Amino acid sequence: MSFRDKLRNKFDVKVVKVQSRAKTIEDQITDTLSNQMKMANGETVLGANGKPMTSWRSDKGEVSIRIGVLPMFLNEEGKSETYVGVSMDDYKSLLNDLKSAYESGELSSEVANLKERKAAADKKAAEQRANNKKKKTENRDGLS
Repeated sequence: MSFRDKLRNKFDVKVVKVQSRAKTIEDQITDTLSNQMKMANGETVLGANGKPMTSWRSDKGEVSIRIGVLPMFLNEEGKSETYVGVSMDDYKSLLNDLKSAYESGELSSEVANLKERKAAADKKAAEQRANNKKKKTENRDGLS
């Protein structure tokens, strides 16, 4: 019997369930919208890395709406839609309209599509991490 088995036989083991830190798409949308509204009103919003987040609106007045790294709206070719000529006042209105549309369920098909694209991107990233880990192990063991 191993030392660990002896400990388990003698003492109860506390089971700790660690909750996932991953946010749902819905959480990401509401958090991102809130952050974009703060930035549009002149606040600096820091990301998880401690650096200031960037606005969806560029200095040129171009707006590309993204949730995480994924675009919210796609054109017919499946590319991110970028809206041009958006003044700061128009941008603030756009954010309020977007929030209302999201809360009313008007964007349900876009949210469903975003979930599908995120799941596919997460799967691809997990496969890439597994491949990288495998290659690293092979290189370390001299099995190239």
